[in-house]
Amino acid sequence: ISQNRLWGFLSDEPSEYAYSQELLPNTGLQFNNDALGGRVPSEAGDGVKVHELDEKTILFCERKLYVVYGSGPDPSGANNNFSEPQLIPSDVGCSEARSVLSLPVGIIFKTPKGWYVLGRDLVTRYIGEGVARWDSYSVSSAVLIETEHEARFTSTDPEGPTLVYDYTTG
Repeated sequence: ISQNRLWGFLSDEPSEYAYSQELLPNTGLQFNNDALGGRVPSEAGDGVKVHELDEKTILFCERKLYVVYGSGPDPSGANNNFSEPQLIPSDVGCSEARSVLSLPVGIIFKTPKGWYVLGRDLVTRYIGEGVARWDSYSVSSAVLIETEHEARFTSTDPEGPTLVYDYTTG
């Protein structure tokens, strides 16, 4: 959910994304075929995850990250003020959708190069030095424990570690 809409990448065209009309109370999810979404450039790789960061929508792709600004079209599909996807300067993409988690400082996610945080200023920062030896494990879940100031990530391997990131100390 971002900008009060359901977003996602299409399974048959993973470089294309779509979004719903705004979610309304007591109303089923609605789409407008005239305002379905857009496409990320081919060099981005497949889309992995869509996530909200403040008033921005972040498109996590295999090799690149993009930001979309705006609140989107009205129910008729008119007045669409969503921007085209704009490249976030970085040398990473996202390798695992289940690793994407909102933190008070931004969004944490796993890349082929390890763990990164995308800050609210749209700058990526490598934070995975202390857990790099476990980068080969796939993520099965990500949970924010606000009372402990922690993000916790479990592995798909039953023998794998649970990684813990304290977002107050890094």
